[in-house]
Amino acid sequence: MENTKKVPRGIRNNNPGNIRTSELSDWIGEVDPLKKKDPDFEEFRTMAYGVRAMMKLLLKYQKDYKLNTINELVGKYAPRNENNTNAYIERVCNSMQCSENQIINLKEKNTMCNLVDAMIAVENSVHISMKTIEDGWNLM
Repeated sequence: MENTKKVPRGIRNNNPGNIRTSELSDWIGEVDPLKKKDPDFEEFRTMAYGVRAMMKLLLKYQKDYKLNTINELVGKYAPRNENNTNAYIERVCNSMQCSENQIINLKEKNTMCNLVDAMIAVENSVHISMKTIEDGWNLM
């Protein structure tokens, strides 16, 4: 039997962006609160729903807070009090082959999918399939 403790939390929870539980958010595809096993992080029925939530959150940052660069978006998503944000930004930029201050448009599918892919790798130390990421995009 597989030891689920070795599977990264975000993967176990179908929440590859490691979105924290909040009573302010009611995500499409989230697990019924009475069936949740993780009190701190959201859990989704499928990985695609978890990817969708991550994308919706990033789009909200771009629209509501006018965050348009990797530096700004990751700085908000992975705050310095919880993360090594500079290393996170550097890994995402290396993966996307862009500078931290390059303006990006998250309404563009390839840009969003590549950003989410890079961030998931930082969050979980593993990649998920690009097909699953695109499935999340298609749920929006």
